[in-house]
Amino acid sequence: MFERYSPTIFLDKLFTEAVMAGWIVTLLGAGILLLAGAWWSFTQDASQQSPRSGLWRGLCTLGFVAFLAGIGWQLVGYVRFGILNW
Repeated sequence: MFERYSPTIFLDKLFTEAVMAGWIVTLLGAGILLLAGAWWSFTQDASQQSPRSGLWRGLCTLGFVAFLAGIGWQLVGYVRFGILNW
């Protein structure tokens, strides 16, 4: 009576490489930016100075680039998979 629903798109290797990997890179970038924000908050509260060190700026840049690269990866993946077209 009730059939078991299995979304076959998530089991497709192309979808996993093209879209889900980009989603993971996006989450990684967001996590790096969250870490940079926590570092900013902790350092600013502790020293009452601007914690704009080179390492902090590098972490922010890495997080931002990873976030945008993940979104781009997903969009390209959707186009390659045939879900998104213009």
